[in-house]
Amino acid sequence: MSTFRGEPRQYDLDIIAELRIAIPPANLVVITASSFESEFGELVFNLEELEELNDAFTAVAFVLIAQIVALSFSLQLGMTPDNPFPGGAVNRVVQGVHIHSLTGA
Repeated sequence: MSTFRGEPRQYDLDIIAELRIAIPPANLVVITASSFESEFGELVFNLEELEELNDAFTAVAFVLIAQIVALSFSLQLGMTPDNPFPGGAVNRVVQGVHIHSLTGA
């Protein structure tokens, strides 16, 4: 959830309410730069110190927390985030590309 001039955005609150219906609140993570108290069991990260910052700046902190939470959950589930497809089903390296030498340069 983001803030603008210290006021929670109603759209953000609407999304949280919608997510509570779609998934169990215990599986929901809320990251906010304003006061937010959960009565439904979400994991809440309150970054009230960032409340006065523009959304562009708070977004960096929100994404960082989301990435750390995702990494933590992946590791707890025994997944390998640095190698999500150990069987090779998806290859990160582009195949079929030939590197040609520079001649005459």
